[in-house]
Amino acid sequence: IQSNPIQSNPIQFIHRLSYLYSQIMSTSSYPPPSTTSITPSSHYVFKTNTDSLCYGDGDRTTTALFTRFLYRYNLWTGLYMLEPHERFFFHVFGWMFLTSLFLYLAVFFQGLYAGITMEITE
Repeated sequence: IQSNPIQSNPIQFIHRLSYLYSQIMSTSSYPPPSTTSITPSSHYVFKTNTDSLCYGDGDRTTTALFTRFLYRYNLWTGLYMLEPHERFFFHVFGWMFLTSLFLYLAVFFQGLYAGITMEITE
């Protein structure tokens, strides 16, 4: 019956493990990390939507304030992640929703005002 190598001599077992690890790493087929470089193929283009939508900070002119507002709007809504046609549909449906919301609120407050004034005059 063989004894457990960890129980018989733990230091020798750790030494054997470290030697085995060093042998595995030295015969590895991977190149060293400093020589590896990622080069995309010529037909693959790295595309980000932030290049044309997200503007940086500038001075305090009106144009800079507008670009800062546009930058924050794109970040808060996440529009920089969308394609141009998706942004178009987002804005179309957003404006339709806001228009219907404001019309509904206008009718609601008009009825509320008419109800309040009718009770006052009675």
